[in-house]
Amino acid sequence: MVTTPIYYVNAAPHLGHLHSTLMADALSRWFQLCGDTTLFTTGTDEHGLKVQQAAERAGKPTAQFCDDVASTFQTMCARGNFSYDRFVRTTEPDHKRTVAAIWRKLVDNDAIYLGQHEAWYCVSDETFLTELQVEEVDGKMVSKESGHPVELVKEENYKFRLSAYQDALLQWLDANPDVVQPKSRFNEVRSMVQSGLHDVSVSRLREKIQWAIPVPDDASHSVYVWLDALSNYLTCAGYPDADKMAENWPASYHVVGKDIIKFHAIYWPAFLLAAGLALPKRIVAHAHWTVDNVKMSKSLGNVVDPNAIIDKFGVDAVRYFLLREGVLTDDGDFNEELLKNRVNSEIADTLGNLVIRSTTAAFVPGGVVPTAGNFSAEDEALIAAMDAMVDATQAHYEKPDFSQAIRSVIFYLHDINRNFSNNEPWVVLKELKSPKGLSPEAIRAKEQFIANTMYISMEAARISAILLSPVIPATATGILDYLNVPLAQRTLAHAKFSRSTYGPIRNAKAKSKFVPFAKLP
Repeated sequence: MVTTPIYYVNAAPHLGHLHSTLMADALSRWFQLCGDTTLFTTGTDEHGLKVQQAAERAGKPTAQFCDDVASTFQTMCARGNFSYDRFVRTTEPDHKRTVAAIWRKLVDNDAIYLGQHEAWYCVSDETFLTELQVEEVDGKMVSKESGHPVELVKEENYKFRLSAYQDALLQWLDANPDVVQPKSRFNEVRSMVQSGLHDVSVSRLREKIQWAIPVPDDASHSVYVWLDALSNYLTCAGYPDADKMAENWPASYHVVGKDIIKFHAIYWPAFLLAAGLALPKRIVAHAHWTVDNVKMSKSLGNVVDPNAIIDKFGVDAVRYFLLREGVLTDDGDFNEELLKNRVNSEIADTLGNLVIRSTTAAFVPGGVVPTAGNFSAEDEALIAAMDAMVDATQAHYEKPDFSQAIRSVIFYLHDINRNFSNNEPWVVLKELKSPKGLSPEAIRAKEQFIANTMYISMEAARISAILLSPVIPATATGILDYLNVPLAQRTLAHAKFSRSTYGPIRNAKAKSKFVPFAKLP
């Protein structure tokens, strides 16, 4: 099970939403390459005060407002070529049933109690804050973390005994040092837990928030947004159905932005511990994006619209750039010139060029894949490096570190292209066309030299297309179709040297030249 956070419907999708969903999509596609059955989920978080207020500002009934904004996220998923299995909405009946079931389980296990709560509340962040988390700026109290305004709230709330799970969370973290990625986020989470946990509110008075799920057995309260929202993962897994849960849970990867790591790596595991459910195997908190080294902001007018950039550059170009440049540790910078240069250099010139040069009709007449053999020491080294590259790429994907996975493939392709140029098969072919003075043995050796150069290059192109298919699925499919690779052999198990039967190369005799990827102007 691979999940994105569910996206809040108070505004339209932006680049960060596209990136989170893309990461989960690429992960899901990767594990399908590995032969695994996957459950990839995404969706929208549609309850809370911010949604109420946004609907009022838009002059729409809240339900209609949610429908309209949710559809923009579904459109983003379609435009991004994201093949999710479930788009969950927190206003759906099955999610409400899940929330009621998990609430009652937490009450039965004495993890929720009714108490008085006085704290600073941030409407924008939908979270309560302690005195240490707020500060006065220009005469107003704001959240230190987000800078958003806060107000002092005192009311009766149901509270979750988060403090009771501090030791269990520390034990979980220490036993699973890779459970939060990257390591800097793990250290951040562990430090927060180590410094002490306080019980948290999991309800608001119904008179304060009407657009929410009522607390089971107490209609005067609404389920607080984070318990509601986080439970979407259980909804998608089939909770409380035991058979469905056994099939789908625990989640293998929760992909989230770094700003919500506390809720996913502290609150959520504590909820699961209290409910007696298995904890997620990995929580991946990625960094954010700037635009031309400036933070995205509505006031600056530099918020990147996913649909606009896909219209301008094409879906595979955008997918490639975001995964190539969006590292986990530091904020990525969205720059159109860098996108064009990166994509043209690496997809068109490095991968695309290798596909074309290794399948040129002069070297592979009739599109017949050459018979390789009697490899030189240089050939053997390239073959060994090819298989090692596949193993390294797999490790990067499963961490996940998409940038390193892509680099692993591209850097190897640089070596293969360099080998092709150094071997100069066109010179050898010219010699074979005028073989005067060449012995039969010399002719056979030169023919084998060309065959080996072509086959090793083709194999590098085939394997690279398989490895990059989670990133650039349409482009990779086009290359594999061109090489005539059987559908059943487009798997990780076949992504090693000489593990596929393919060919003849399609379009080898066609007048129109095959273009693996058209360069961006």
